[in-house]
Amino acid sequence: MTTTPPGPRTARALPARFVRHEPGTSSPTVSTLRLDDGTRSYVDLVRLNPGLAAFTLEHPGVAPGRPCGYRVTDARVDARVRRVLLGSFPHVPTRELSARVRAAGLGLGHRDLREHEAIAATQAAVWHLTAGVRLDVRERTEPLAVHGTGDVADVDAVTSPDRRAATGRALPDAPVAVALELAGPVALRGYEVRTGPGGDDVRVHLEASTDGTTWRRVAGSAAHVPASGTVVHALAPLATVATSRYPQPPQGYRHYRVVVAGTADAPARVRIAHVRLLPAGGERYATPTPVVLLYRYLLEVAARPDAPAADGPTVHGPTLVDTPPAGGLVGPYVVLGDADDDGRVAVTATGAAHAVGRDARPLRRVAPGERFWVRVPAGPDGRLTLVATRQPEPAVEVRALVADAGPGGSAAASTLVAVVPASAASSASLDVDHLVLAPAVRAPR
Repeated sequence: MTTTPPGPRTARALPARFVRHEPGTSSPTVSTLRLDDGTRSYVDLVRLNPGLAAFTLEHPGVAPGRPCGYRVTDARVDARVRRVLLGSFPHVPTRELSARVRAAGLGLGHRDLREHEAIAATQAAVWHLTAGVRLDVRERTEPLAVHGTGDVADVDAVTSPDRRAATGRALPDAPVAVALELAGPVALRGYEVRTGPGGDDVRVHLEASTDGTTWRRVAGSAAHVPASGTVVHALAPLATVATSRYPQPPQGYRHYRVVVAGTADAPARVRIAHVRLLPAGGERYATPTPVVLLYRYLLEVAARPDAPAADGPTVHGPTLVDTPPAGGLVGPYVVLGDADDDGRVAVTATGAAHAVGRDARPLRRVAPGERFWVRVPAGPDGRLTLVATRQPEPAVEVRALVADAGPGGSAAASTLVAVVPASAASSASLDVDHLVLAPAVRAPR
């Protein structure tokens, strides 16, 4: 049996050269990424003519200062980058991509991702995989540093001067407090305090500072925290606003601290297990929340193993058959491999021959593994070809694009990566030689 190699699927021809024009400032999808080292990078799709959207592999990306040509290379692209590009925008529409993020349980909510958010998250994921660059996914109220006074790790504070002699312990010189330094000024809508086991009931209040040195008490922030308990205390809308200059939004404080006091004229043993600040409005993260969620989803996608490649169809059966002079059935034959969405593949035969099923009725489509026969018309010896074909699907692959050499032979811009049209196997054939049986000749009596 001889099966011819799968033929190429017809695909949109890939141009030999793409052109990138001088970057402008009017793109509606330009975004700014905040990285975890505090730096910022502008990101956008690199739109090449004709009709190809790409991302930058290197960080920071170098854009050409004049129209620049790009060509597709055979350079191997990291499998993780390939998974990210095939699983994100623009290859996957934003509506479908949003549904995938929700299905992953990342809390996107009802609003779909916008194009500029999808582009920013995808570029951040590519840079993370190729250059080790990390997006700033820290919550706005996640502290850069935590400072304690009065042995906060296991606060053992005497809260009443009248009890010093009885306990033999002295009050700390500074207030017993947990101070948190944030990355930037944040206004709060509340705060949460949790005490550990073995402590006493305490009262706490919140203080704020712009420099970490001069503190002011936040109005209405006093709260009672039970032993081994948790309290979430709400604040007035403007309680932690430090400055307000129209048209900029109100600015909060960069430094906050929770100050602890006893509840009675007695020593209090305090174990502060957790302090959390609750931001007032705005984004939860330093980076827009949808970008953070998609970024995390894409890194999960990058870590997944590749799905098994689809097997193209193959045709199996006898390749040399005898047929009566008046024609007849030959076979059986079978098609193996992956099928179309309906579970079948198309089967055709050259010339006047055609495939038939067990009931001798003509067949146009068969399921993988289903046996069928070929009806050969009357005629001389000859050859027919059976062809099994899967329906054409958009075939793509991820390829790297390099810029044409600039003056002095140096690269004019950063290497790009994009989803481009590709060729894939979709059909296979089997040649069958049929020989006509000679009619039987009776011997003379």
